[in-house]
Amino acid sequence: MSKRANRSLRAFTLIELLVVIAIIAILAAILFPVFAQARESARKASCQSNLKQIATGLTMYTQDYDELLCPDRINGAGAADPLWRTGVWYNLVQPYVKNTQLFKCPSVTATLSAAENNFNAAGGVGTPIYPVTYGMNYRLTQFSTTTLDDAPSLWFNTGSLASLRAPAETLYVCDNVLVTNPTAMPVGQEDPTKWTFSAGNWNRSGYTRFPQVPPGNYPSYTQVNEAWRPHPVHMSGTNAAFCDGHVKFFKTDKLVNPRRGGVDCLYDNGP
Repeated sequence: MSKRANRSLRAFTLIELLVVIAIIAILAAILFPVFAQARESARKASCQSNLKQIATGLTMYTQDYDELLCPDRINGAGAADPLWRTGVWYNLVQPYVKNTQLFKCPSVTATLSAAENNFNAAGGVGTPIYPVTYGMNYRLTQFSTTTLDDAPSLWFNTGSLASLRAPAETLYVCDNVLVTNPTAMPVGQEDPTKWTFSAGNWNRSGYTRFPQVPPGNYPSYTQVNEAWRPHPVHMSGTNAAFCDGHVKFFKTDKLVNPRRGGVDCLYDNGP
């Protein structure tokens, strides 16, 4: 009889199979979050590239218009456009960037309404509609510790680059989202990781709101349907472009909680 015939065949035992499966499960539990973080880091970098190109376009706009900052919206612009958006900042800067895809963060889902899709399909009068998930800080030229909504503002108005005390410390455009529980936490003590969001929505008027404290709160009318805040979309953080053109990542609470006039406030034209 040959040696091969005497050789016994041996299979894996159930215990050995369970150990192998457990090891694979442990490795998956360790590696999958790492892969997810790597993907989000790539999306964050892509978002920062979008904002850098947008900031460059805004700088070119300012140079063409005698050092005036791009307004959030031009009053009355696009009257022929049924959806009245031709004069919003992302359309005003479009001739300088020539790319509508730049205005959507890759980490965000944003969709057009049926009316907007129909408008585009019909080739209606005005600028074609595209989702925009970045919002302009339209109060960036303001500074007051006593008055809410003090002028000048970039809403139907503009301000000069020279009027900014510190362009490199004044936020211009950032990730943007509609918060559905905006009154859940006290102003100045907000935890953006506990915000709830309106999924798929985007702000057609293109602005981002920040608290106006002191003297009080967010204006009350903005707390219902207009609570557009910096979006903590990138691992609890927000990408932001500044008035000098640079882009930086912040934990979102560092953007919304500092009080107006404080040295760490980046959303108003304070000292």
